[in-house]
Amino acid sequence: MVSQHYVLYKDFWENHTPLFYYLLLPLFRLCREGPFLVLLARVVMSCTAFGILYLTYALARLNHDRLTSSLAVLVLSYMFIFMQKSIEVRPDQLVVILWLSALWICIKSLSNGRGLALFYAGFLLGVAYLFSPKALLPCAAMSLTFPVLSYLQGSGRAFLRFLKMQSSFTLGFLIPVSVCLAFFYHAGTLKEMISCTVLDNFTYPNNYRPTYLLNLRNICFFLLAFAGLIIHLRELRKSSIRAHASQLALLIPTLFLLIVFLFLMTAPYAQSALLFAPMLAIYGAVALRKSLDGILLPRQSVDETKATQSGLRAKSLLFFTGAVAAGLIIPCTLLIIKAHPFSRTNTEQFKRMEYVLNVTQPTDAVFDGEGAYIFRPQAYFYSALFHAIVWRIEGGGIKQDIPQSLIRTNCRVIIYDERVATLPQSVQLFLKANYEPSEVPEVYLARKQLER
Repeated sequence: MVSQHYVLYKDFWENHTPLFYYLLLPLFRLCREGPFLVLLARVVMSCTAFGILYLTYALARLNHDRLTSSLAVLVLSYMFIFMQKSIEVRPDQLVVILWLSALWICIKSLSNGRGLALFYAGFLLGVAYLFSPKALLPCAAMSLTFPVLSYLQGSGRAFLRFLKMQSSFTLGFLIPVSVCLAFFYHAGTLKEMISCTVLDNFTYPNNYRPTYLLNLRNICFFLLAFAGLIIHLRELRKSSIRAHASQLALLIPTLFLLIVFLFLMTAPYAQSALLFAPMLAIYGAVALRKSLDGILLPRQSVDETKATQSGLRAKSLLFFTGAVAAGLIIPCTLLIIKAHPFSRTNTEQFKRMEYVLNVTQPTDAVFDGEGAYIFRPQAYFYSALFHAIVWRIEGGGIKQDIPQSLIRTNCRVIIYDERVATLPQSVQLFLKANYEPSEVPEVYLARKQLER
């Protein structure tokens, strides 16, 4: 809709900040509408996966050797959520790249004492905010990390040290954010922009929890990561905390983001897990490396009998087998069995998309629950009818009436997907009375001119 000169937040609802959609404009202007453009956008976004993997390696190299860092890349690349979300056309991957870059700069700055680098880290997170308000979470994580590290480093200047770090970081963050706010203020849509991207995101009903993490393909990754976390924490206890500032600078934001995601975030969808998944992959690699060392470098002692050494070797082998199974074998097997990557395609969706494009004009409005038909204007202000929006519609929190919107836009086509099927009964009766099935599944066409 942006490519058709509709105004973000005023003409249609969007809970992400705007930069991603403006970056996509050249693709929409240069390429013909249809499935090819969708595939091209996915190919472009898939390249961000390599950036995330590289930055995961770079973060791991700050405190670990090459083997452990390479294992971190391997563990992350086998994470089902990462494989699924890194190829989608959404701004989250770019946010993660900017966040990991900012975190790397922060850790290097804390190690060499260059406070100015925190300004650049904050600036990167400010740019990340222009892609998605999720960037506020890493910003909060670092704002917690700075005072903790300042306190642990001791001396009477801890508070001044914290103020210096926080002010440099915050100043860098505010520069791109201020430019964005000034742009929408000049456009007269600042209030709508803040309402859609900030207020709406923080007022979703807290009735959706990430139970999908309990799926075997996801829980294995977290079990491996938690094993590595425990190993890492035990090693930290053996020496002075002050000597591990760079490791704490990685640990604190990781735990903060994980806790917020599990218990506080009102809409913890899978893509939000990408904010901390690379760091958990590093700890998963620690567990893998520890298990590998237990096999290749068994502990030797004159007091140990051959039976004792055999028992230790067996335990190490069992630990290594479990780590490899959790990090690599089980996710890969379940991906092949359940996701069917070699046989499952988007053929039906693309056929549906081509049919809708053939029976409509570029200015004709379309109604669907997923906001997937990006080449046509949406008939309803709230294009993505996910659980929080439907809940607000049913509770009266959203006043825009769906039938009235369809009449006002003279909507000729609806896509009766799973989300549309969950709409209130009054909407279902209106759709049944005014639309009829087409020759393509899930596509319904208007029976006649909708009366105002």
